[in-house]
Amino acid sequence: MAVSSSISQALRTIKRRFGQLGSCFTLNSVTDWCRNNPRNIKVITGVLLILLGLGLLTPAILLAAGIGPGGVSAASWAAGIQSDIYGAWTGGVFSLAQSLMANISIPGVITSTIAGAGFIGWGLKRIWDGRRSSPGSAPFQVLEHAHQE
Repeated sequence: MAVSSSISQALRTIKRRFGQLGSCFTLNSVTDWCRNNPRNIKVITGVLLILLGLGLLTPAILLAAGIGPGGVSAASWAAGIQSDIYGAWTGGVFSLAQSLMANISIPGVITSTIAGAGFIGWGLKRIWDGRRSSPGSAPFQVLEHAHQE
């Protein structure tokens, strides 16, 4: 019950601050949109799963580029970028990548790679299912039946 009143209070605040624009964002309108657009929900969740998967693949990508727990590998792609672009003054994204990889283990890279690939595959499947679905297909018939009851 407390969550419902918190959501209602948040929606009232949005309406008060944004006027006419805020009044279109109600819990019922969001719920209705989700119910009426299952294809879009599948695509949106698919994209979010792919982004999560890419985040989990980051250590494997950095390791393949030549940034590992021991620093930058000699004669690697990362070493070439470091010498050509940064020289002795590395900073920003390059230093962030080095510090990320300095605290990770190889089993951690393997685990995150497997999880990342799984999330990307799941996301692609969600997008594929969302693009293939059309009104009248099985998922829509289930929703239509549930909505009629």
